[in-house]
Amino acid sequence: GTSWRGYVVVCAVALALVATVPLASAMFSPEAFQKAADARAVTKMVEAQKAAQDVLEADIPMRLAEAKRANPDVCAWVRFPNTNVSLPILQNVEDDRHYVGTSFDGKDGDEGALGAAFIEASSSPYFIDPVTVVYGHAFEDAPDVMLGQLHRFEDKAFFDANDTFLVYLDDRVLEYRIACACVYVCDHIPWVIRAGGEGTLQRYMEYALDPGVDANFVRDVGAVEASSDRIVQFSTCTFPSSTEYRYMVTGVLVGERSAA
Repeated sequence: GTSWRGYVVVCAVALALVATVPLASAMFSPEAFQKAADARAVTKMVEAQKAAQDVLEADIPMRLAEAKRANPDVCAWVRFPNTNVSLPILQNVEDDRHYVGTSFDGKDGDEGALGAAFIEASSSPYFIDPVTVVYGHAFEDAPDVMLGQLHRFEDKAFFDANDTFLVYLDDRVLEYRIACACVYVCDHIPWVIRAGGEGTLQRYMEYALDPGVDANFVRDVGAVEASSDRIVQFSTCTFPSSTEYRYMVTGVLVGERSAA
């Protein structure tokens, strides 16, 4: 989580896949007039993003198809029921950091874009990997845009009452059962898995579903097997913001159906 004026410095660094990332930091001018202009622009962007996330469940396949036609980097759509987290997931095969500061419709940071939810180039856009990490921003002073409402899972009653998220692909809908919602150390998870030896993937998947945090925010979803199971982790900013930690919501695939 972060403020608007700090999101390039804090949230983008936390999202980055290396420690130092040459991202534009001049999004907001120090001059008073420019600050006022930027504040108005930010308000407009926030409202536009809220509207973009207001999508009826029945309309998601159509919206996904439209988004893919507009931008071939769009690979999926995610929906968390009972939140406003309903937005495309993108993948840029040339630059894993591209959507840290570029929105799904191609607007970049110089235009004040809020970024987009994205997976790395090494991840399967069909969500067939054992572990898929989806990155995206959350803003503490605008918690109702991007992945901000994932922080609702920090409330035990909400966590207990909501155990599902959905990933929409061209032809099918993947259903995941939420295993945990917690703060993780800001490690680059795909690298940790690749760099480990035999058994690392299995151990990581077991850890991801039950990382030893507050039991109020861990749900028993049964045993996991690296050779056959699939998990998805949504990695976003903590509230309050931190460059050392990420807030993660993790689910295991439990079913799929036709998107028709």
